[in-house]
Amino acid sequence: IHTERIKNDNPVPEDWEGYKVSDILEFLRVDTYNSIGITAIDGYSAEFLKDEIDDETILAFIRNGEAMTDESNMLQFVQNTKFATKWVKGVSKITVK
Repeated sequence: IHTERIKNDNPVPEDWEGYKVSDILEFLRVDTYNSIGITAIDGYSAEFLKDEIDDETILAFIRNGEAMTDESNMLQFVQNTKFATKWVKGVSKITVK
């Protein structure tokens, strides 16, 4: 997906590649849930209601054509939103509720 989020009042364009969260849930045969929790390596977590998960919600492992190789951020929860306030870097755990 292509995103343009605002950082320090400036647009930051980025291209992300990864797996759609909806496809992962479908593959795992999860069709009934209210929300998912995303936890980062550093303990940060965010919860997303089912309605907040769309086809542009991904677990990204490629940013701007390059694999994310930093051990603290090899997998990032990304949404196509103007502000990245709920994006999660360094995903370590996903909880379906």
